[in-house]
This record gives sequence, C-alpha cells and structure tokens, in this order.
Amino acid sequence: MIAGELEAADRPGEALEWVENGLRHAAAEGEPVHRGLVDYLAERYAGDGRTADALTVRRDHFRAEHSLHAYRALRAAARADGRWDAERPPALELLRADAGEGRRNRWGGGPVLIDALTDALCSALSVVGFHFGLIGHLGAAKPHTDATAITVARYGRRVAV
Repeated sequence: MIAGELEAADRPGEALEWVENGLRHAAAEGEPVHRGLVDYLAERYAGDGRTADALTVRRDHFRAEHSLHAYRALRAAARADGRWDAERPPALELLRADAGEGRRNRWGGGPVLIDALTDALCSALSVVGFHFGLIGHLGAAKPHTDATAITVARYGRRVAV
C-alpha cells in the first residue's frame, strides 16, 4: 500500500493525506473502499487522539459494507469514543433491514445480524465466564472463527434474535 511506503520513508503526513484523498475519491465516485485504507485511517486517527474522526471513518465504512468486520470495527471505535450506546441501535437496525430483505453475508452464510448478535453473546459469555471461573467450560474459543459454533452447540435453538 502506498501509505505504508510513505510511512516507511518517514513521510507520515503524506501517507495520511494520500489515504484521506483516496477515501474521498472513492466516496465521490461511489466506488467500494479497500478495507486496508479504512483500517489505516481509523487507526491513525485513533493513535493521534482523534477518536471522533476514527468513529466517523468506521461508521461510514459499516454503512457501505454491512459486514461483521465493519460492525466489530465500528463497535471498537464507538467504545473508544464513549458512544457505543448511541451507535449500536442504528447499526443493528441496518443489519435487521438487511436480514428482512434476505441479504446474507458475502461468504454464503446467514445474515450479518446473526453473526453480530452471536459475536456479542459470545463476548458477554466470555466476560461472565471469566468472572465466574467458567472459561474452561466455554473452551478455547477464537472469537473470529468459533463464536457461532460454540453458541449453536451450547444453546441450539434457544438463542433468539
């Protein structure tokens, strides 16, 4: 990525400008945005203490992509900025609308809404398990790969959406 090369050449200001311009151009042309650019810009903003700007980048990307990755990144940025309680309802509403229209995640699985809710449930179960010493009972789950499998195996149809 060009921004990485500029960073390596000790030209971080140009790297930031290049990514900002690239994202503006993509938005103006209605083109899809490369996740690496979004990640770079949001991480750069957050590293510079610009958490509100990082949140805006993540929110815009989530609205364009509707993926679990974009949802998780939005959640992390909103929590860092102290605004997850305000960001969560519209994000879930967008995913509910997708599910209602029959949209599936791009890997052929179910709706991203199910993935997002399962991810949140597994995170909550991990926290509860940690506090009550139940981590061994939940297994060594990898959140990005095992969350759905563990939830379905443990709770089956009892998990309501």
